[in-house]
Amino acid sequence: MLRRIAALSALLLFGTAEPGLAQSRAQRGYPSLAPRSIETRDRDAEIAKAALDQPMPKPLAPALTAELARLGTQASTAGQAFDQDYAASTRLVAAADGTAPASEAWVAAQEAISALDARRFDSVTALASIDSIYVDQLNVGGDASTVEGYRTPVAVMVDGQNDRLDSLRFRLAQP
Repeated sequence: MLRRIAALSALLLFGTAEPGLAQSRAQRGYPSLAPRSIETRDRDAEIAKAALDQPMPKPLAPALTAELARLGTQASTAGQAFDQDYAASTRLVAAADGTAPASEAWVAAQEAISALDARRFDSVTALASIDSIYVDQLNVGGDASTVEGYRTPVAVMVDGQNDRLDSLRFRLAQP
């Protein structure tokens, strides 16, 4: 009985409030579905205008271009020496495959990997110097894209050297 009285009073209470609620919603109005101004702007035109407003980068000084060429040559020479030593290191690691750590073949392979790692010094140093020049050009508004042209092949070469060294280390670490 008590439930019926509670249900009836709730019906009377909410039933009378409903028309007022509907009326207030109608007076308030719904938001428009028309595109807002931010949605209709031309972003491509804004990007193009921003690109035109950017100052042209300062060309690289001839001495800086010569330094980049020297660093590229240094990295290339170091890469060729690395490639030659890599073949010998691969043979030593293959000979040490399956041998116990601290065996003569294993120690020779470790020494070859260490020598190969040291052989990368010139190419890594060249990359670090080119990176430094690249950051300097970004800071002064210089022609960083030209520096990037020198940097990309050296970075790819150093990454390849890292991958090959890691694979030799992994092969030697396997029991």
